[in-house]
Amino acid sequence: MSNTKKAGRRERLLARRRPTFDYQLAVEDDTAAVAELAAAKESLELARFREDDAAEQAVAEAEERLEKARAAVAACYEPVPLVALEPKAFEALRAKPEHAPREGEDEKWNAETFPRACFLASVDTADLSADEWAGFIDSNLSAGEKESLFLAAVGLNARWPSGSIPND
Repeated sequence: MSNTKKAGRRERLLARRRPTFDYQLAVEDDTAAVAELAAAKESLELARFREDDAAEQAVAEAEERLEKARAAVAACYEPVPLVALEPKAFEALRAKPEHAPREGEDEKWNAETFPRACFLASVDTADLSADEWAGFIDSNLSAGEKESLFLAAVGLNARWPSGSIPND
């Protein structure tokens, strides 16, 4: 192996940053926007089959409609930036007594307390403090939304290996 490859690997490993993830939290009902997006996609597909003199114009209009529909769907969501904790901080959080696995449960951590704590430790607090996030979660999110948000934070921090990376 050449020294150049070793130096490149070393630099890449030392430059590795903690992962981040923008969780897309619904802030508006997206039903109509998603329906329009599906219709816009279909409209573009149909326009691409046209062979008449107006085909080019129809494709351009359908592409514009599709971009507007995508923007309308995106406007229904607000990104919630998550930043993975340093591995030692993640392990320290996991090791706190209040997050210890519950007796009689097959779990790596207390499934009732740890995911929420992991989210609150990982969420970007530039817009809302951890206390404000806690209040927002309790008063605005359904059980399913909480679960999804908390799982995103735990997954980001646990960094489970992907089965999609070939071993060969």
